[in-house]
Amino acid sequence: MLESNKSSIQIPYIYITYLFLAWLGYVAFLYPRIVVIDGLVGEIAQEIVRVVIFLAPLYFIHKIIQPLSFEAMGISNKLLTDVKIGVISSVIFLSIVLPLTLLSSGKSISFDSVSSVPFWSAVSIAVITEEIVFRGYLLPVFEQHYKKARAILTTVLLFVLIHYPGWWLLETHSTIGGWVQASGSIFFLGVILSIVFIRYKSLLACIMIHSTNNLVAAIAG
Repeated sequence: MLESNKSSIQIPYIYITYLFLAWLGYVAFLYPRIVVIDGLVGEIAQEIVRVVIFLAPLYFIHKIIQPLSFEAMGISNKLLTDVKIGVISSVIFLSIVLPLTLLSSGKSISFDSVSSVPFWSAVSIAVITEEIVFRGYLLPVFEQHYKKARAILTTVLLFVLIHYPGWWLLETHSTIGGWVQASGSIFFLGVILSIVFIRYKSLLACIMIHSTNNLVAAIAG
């Protein structure tokens, strides 16, 4: 179970500080050396580093400092129920977000554009690690100490900000408008994921919705 004493709220903020510094260091110094490695070895190396940075400290927190229950993290033995929630939520999300994304980008969808996107590419280690951290860990902890609206807002803002080191150092967005649009999209996604998690306590459903979002981005891209 999650601890409820006041000192326990310091733990996620210490973890967050570490996470941002570690991720910034990775993007600035290690990523440029790994990304030049061709083929599967380079891709595996990137995912291993991501898991170590994001999840290794959480394992330490769980074992030593602040035990987390699977139930609190949205991990249950009701697999079929979680899949059902995830599928329904993902379809609804897709039906809303895809048309809006295509409309805002001025693009149209075709059979070729959809068929050219490998659907399994939307499910990645990045999606899983981000959902474990932001929905599985941070949101339940913040719910213990804040009102739901504040817990969601805090989690979502951190979810947006963790993308900034990569955008900045890799120059993903060249204009302020690009930063604002990307931040708004991730903010919207984070709010939806947080609401679904709080309502259904299903980490799997959040992973599926997050993957659907990435699939939309791949199709629209």
